Amino acid sequence: MPPKLWKYYLQAALYPLIFSLLATTGWLLYDHRWGSLSNFTHEQLGGDQLDLTLILLSLGNGLVLAALTTPLYFNASAKIRNNPLVSLLSWSLLPMLWLLYIGTYVDADDLETIALLLTVTLPYLIAHPWTFSRYRRELSDSRAAAPTHPSPSLPATPGAPEH
Repeated sequence: MPPKLWKYYLQAALYPLIFSLLATTGWLLYDHRWGSLSNFTHEQLGGDQLDLTLILLSLGNGLVLAALTTPLYFNASAKIRNNPLVSLLSWSLLPMLWLLYIGTYVDADDLETIALLLTVTLPYLIAHPWTFSRYRRELSDSRAAAPTHPSPSLPATPGAPEH
């Protein structure tokens, strides 16, 4: 029996979304206290709008990645599941293209921007390969545990006499 894909979806999409939101919030707290934002007043930063905008961007990125991770459910099909390359592509191609787009689109010219970029991308860059390797390992273990020969108590072919 193939592994349950819903638990890998949680680990590849939803858990990194939560971690990314927490990391973005932590980065904002750090940057307001000790980073470059500590030199500005609350009014200069536009009140709480900057914080809300960055947290909403992190949430939006997570929701886009959660949607782009749904093709991992194609692995429910034996045709996809049995081909490791196609299985990997259905698992990670769209999310990795999105992360590549974000990495090339954002003009990361200072340390704070790079840190913020890492808080919204690094959880997914870790989760996707990790969950895929765990899925493939569980899949190979389930194949090894499955019996490959018919049971001796059952007849080999329908209607065949028993010995």
